[in-house]
Amino acid sequence: MTERAHRMRSARTVPLGTWVRRRVTWIKLPVERSSREDSTTVTKWEYASVPLISHALQEILNQWGEEGWELVQVQESQSTGTVAFLKRPKQEGSSS
Repeated sequence: MTERAHRMRSARTVPLGTWVRRRVTWIKLPVERSSREDSTTVTKWEYASVPLISHALQEILNQWGEEGWELVQVQESQSTGTVAFLKRPKQEGSSS
């Protein structure tokens, strides 16, 4: 292996967050962080299941959306009909 290839190979194996020397200056490589590490709070959710009427789907979902609900899934069954499952961040002080 040539000297240049050896230097390039060793440069790639240096873990992030360590100090490395480049020519005459020293730089610190950035440390990778996931979004979970930056988050200090966990989002708590509340859920709702809503029966859907085929002739008013858009109106029903828009109304719930205006109240902060997000559609998670729609399920159809012979016993329950069409049901929408929704979620939104739980509001502080909400007991349900």
